[in-house]
Amino acid sequence: MLVWQEDHSPQLIANIADFGHATGTLASTIKTNLFGTGAATLAYKAPEALNDYFSAASEVYSYGIIRPEVLTREVPWLGYSEAKRTKAIIKEDTPPLPPHIAAAPLGRMVQRCWVQEPSQ
Repeated sequence: MLVWQEDHSPQLIANIADFGHATGTLASTIKTNLFGTGAATLAYKAPEALNDYFSAASEVYSYGIIRPEVLTREVPWLGYSEAKRTKAIIKEDTPPLPPHIAAAPLGRMVQRCWVQEPSQ
């Protein structure tokens, strides 16, 4: 996510970007396969993407990871080592979500983004 503030404006502007496509370089994190292209930092990666399967549903999952980060201002999987985070994603766990966010309408929407079956 790219976040910036225009001069003399109190409002922040945010865009979701893919640097491989944005720069035209298809940098090293981009992987092409039969299902399309996919890239992600592990903390934001959909479980199916660990098996080199990537689709629009993978983007929905990743959005569901980004959204609480914006709300809480904490990185997803805070306090997890890379190994523990990988194990959690493989086990189809989801990042901890503060109870007050989990119970709110936006929190319920985020949890729906985390379904493990891409077709859902």
